[in-house]
Amino acid sequence: MASPRVAYLGGAISRFGDIHQAVGYRWTPASSETFVLRSNVLIDARAAGIRYPISGMWGGPTLDFDGFRGFATELRDLGYYGMMISYHEHVALAHEVFTPAPADVAYWKELVALGDDAEQTGTGPILHGDPGQGEAHVVHGAHIESARLNLEWATALGVA
Repeated sequence: MASPRVAYLGGAISRFGDIHQAVGYRWTPASSETFVLRSNVLIDARAAGIRYPISGMWGGPTLDFDGFRGFATELRDLGYYGMMISYHEHVALAHEVFTPAPADVAYWKELVALGDDAEQTGTGPILHGDPGQGEAHVVHGAHIESARLNLEWATALGVA
C-alpha cells in the first residue's frame, strides 16, 4: 500500500512527451501503443490502494469526438474511473463514459439483494439470469462484493 498521504495515482500518457522519450512509441489514434503502459499503471495504482484511479488525456484532435469516446471507453473498460481532460468539449462525453448507467446500477442492486436474501435465509447457490451466459448465471460472493463496491461508487457520484 502507498503512504496514507497518497490520495491519487494514475498515468499520464502523452502523444510526444516524456513517456515517448523513454519508450520511443509512435502515437496512433487507436492508442494501442500505450495499452500496456496504461494497464500497468492501473494495476500499480490499485496495488497502492487507490480506489478510483484516473488516466491521462486523449492525445488526438480536440474535435475528434469519436476518437475521444473510444479512448475513454477503453479506459473505463480497463478499470479506470475517470481521465484527465483539458478541453471543455470533452466534459460531457467523459461524464457519459465514466458515469454508471442506470441499467448497471439496477443490476448491482439486484445482485446485492440476492446476496442479502441468500445470507439471511441460508440458501444457495444463487442462480440468476440465463444459464447460457456462463459465470453470470451462478452468483458468487465475489460478484456480490463487486456489486457492493460499484454501488458505493455510484452512490458517491449521486446516481444510485
